[in-house]
Amino acid sequence: MTSSETAAAAAYRDWSGLPKELLLITMAAMEVPELVRSGAICKLWRSAFVIFRGLRLPSTRHSTPCLMYARQSDAAVFLYSPSTHTNYHMPLSAETASGVVGSAYGWLFTTDLAANPYLVNPLTGAQATLPPITTLEHVMGRRFVFSVDDDDGFRRRRPGRRGAIVYDVEFEGPNGENMQSITARRAREWMYCRVAMSASPSAGGGCVVLLLHMPYRELSFARPGDKQWTSLSGIWTVHNNYFKDVVHNPSDGLFYLLDSDWGRVRSLDLTGPSPIATMLVVTPSRQLYSPQRLCYLVITPRGDLLLVERLWRKSVTTLTGKDILNKPTVVPEEERVYDVSTTLMKLSKLEDDQFVPQENLSDSDVEVDYALFLGYGGAAICLAVEDYHPTIRGNCAYLTDDSDQTHSPPCKRLDLGIRDLGSSSSSRSLQKLSDVWRLHHPWLDNSPVPIWITPSLD
Repeated sequence: MTSSETAAAAAYRDWSGLPKELLLITMAAMEVPELVRSGAICKLWRSAFVIFRGLRLPSTRHSTPCLMYARQSDAAVFLYSPSTHTNYHMPLSAETASGVVGSAYGWLFTTDLAANPYLVNPLTGAQATLPPITTLEHVMGRRFVFSVDDDDGFRRRRPGRRGAIVYDVEFEGPNGENMQSITARRAREWMYCRVAMSASPSAGGGCVVLLLHMPYRELSFARPGDKQWTSLSGIWTVHNNYFKDVVHNPSDGLFYLLDSDWGRVRSLDLTGPSPIATMLVVTPSRQLYSPQRLCYLVITPRGDLLLVERLWRKSVTTLTGKDILNKPTVVPEEERVYDVSTTLMKLSKLEDDQFVPQENLSDSDVEVDYALFLGYGGAAICLAVEDYHPTIRGNCAYLTDDSDQTHSPPCKRLDLGIRDLGSSSSSRSLQKLSDVWRLHHPWLDNSPVPIWITPSLD
């Protein structure tokens, strides 16, 4: 504020009497979740918030990533800001939260109870339609079946009978093709792997959604409002590429794909009338495959491409805390608790068609430290800490569990916290949730895996 604006503000006993011009300046300096909540202070602030939204005024503060998580016990959904240590109750249904796969530009990619995907902004409530699941390759049809026993996603039609939506999915077997039936509930958990977007869905046709999905971790794309997904399986020279991650680079407008287990990276141009795929000649230092290894492609603020490898382990205890790692089969499944935690993280940067190991997460050319936000659904976030809240630390990773780590509930969310990066990161323990983040959640139930989202009013 200028000196005259500060003097004007001091003339009022409380902020409810500030002129709207000063309120708009104040709102422009707020984090997005705080901005939304400010509209509930009083009528004057609500009116200023409406004006702020209508004018589409830019925020003077970069929006810091927040953690969106659901609580199964009361079906409540929260947004937690690590920069302000504040929890915000979200006007989001438990159904929407349970189907979330990933986020970009402040929007969520989620599914309804029939496993059909759509996009939603959890702060504004705006939605954008996407093609139904039946238009994905290998999904051959949809049926409704009845059962008196199975309660897996079934809904009651009349007393004594239950029914469920079932999709017929085509698999390739040794003797040709075979069909398997998958319930809508299972399809929500299994079909959608990772997602990347080229722009905010508010841009309409300017937004391309690239989807990594099952049954073969293949790729399809669509724009909001399209009637069907367009499969990309026909443009690859090798049949059934098994992709591990997808990301969009705003610097060059291209998508980048991590292919198979050998670290091959492809670029994908979806801006023209036909998709154009290009193989980047990448020679990895080692095979990436491991049953307990997660890989992420990350775009830095300067447009550089990073490969982040995350190794993790899983141990088993009982609900009473007794370690049963050596003999897990002696305890019934419903009494087991799976403890998952990251043990090692490795960084590489794409330079001259190969990934070069990096000692730390910083850009020496401009003397800026970066922070990573990694977790479920991919879409890893990398930001320059100097542009954000001073509590955001550099050369570290803000972690949440990924889906591969937590497929067998209940799980203790041990990978919620901050891990320092660098040459000695393998010996540094994770700063645990209870030490750094004040969340009111038991973290020991079947609640959805929490995800990172950068809030936006777009």
